Amino acid sequence: MTTLPAIGEWVCDDPHSRVHQGAMWHCSVLASSVADGASLDMVITAPAGDFPHMTLEAACGGSAELQFYEGTISSSGTVETIYNHKRTSSATWAGDIRTNPTILSSNLGTLLTVQYMPGGSKSQAVGSGQTFDLEWIIRNDVSYLLRLTNRSGSTQRASIGCNHYSCPRLADA
Repeated sequence: MTTLPAIGEWVCDDPHSRVHQGAMWHCSVLASSVADGASLDMVITAPAGDFPHMTLEAACGGSAELQFYEGTISSSGTVETIYNHKRTSSATWAGDIRTNPTILSSNLGTLLTVQYMPGGSKSQAVGSGQTFDLEWIIRNDVSYLLRLTNRSGSTQRASIGCNHYSCPRLADA
C-alpha cells in the first residue's frame, strides 16, 4: 500500500482492495495420492451477473501437466468450500466449485492453456508448483475445468486451486 501525500489516504492495487471489500475468494484442494497418468480436476462455474477475475495454482510431487478448459460439461463431484480472503466478512460467493466430477473426454471443452510442470519422476521426483499470475476473466454462462495430470511415473501428492475476485459491474464486450 502507498500513501497519497495530497490527501493522506492509503491506496492499494485493485486485487488488494477487493480483499478489503470482502470480494476476494480462494478455493484449493490437496490430494494425497494421484496415480501416474491420473488427474485431479476442479470445475468452476460463476454465478449469473458476475465476471470473476481468476488466477490459478497447482503443485505436484513430480512432473505434471496443468490444463485449463472452457465449456466443460460435467456432473456430480464434491462441492468445495470457497473462502473469503477477508476473514471478518460474512459475504459468500454464489458460484460453484467442485472437485473430481464426472467428465466425458468429449466434454472437456476448449483448451485455453497448458503448462508442463517439471518435477522429476519416480524415485527422482522433487516436485514443482505453478501459478498463473495473470488473471483470466471468466464467463458466467459456462463451466471451466482446471486439471492437473500426474506425469511423474509414480503416485504423487498434488494440489490445485484458484483465487478470484468478483466484478459484477464489469461485463466485458
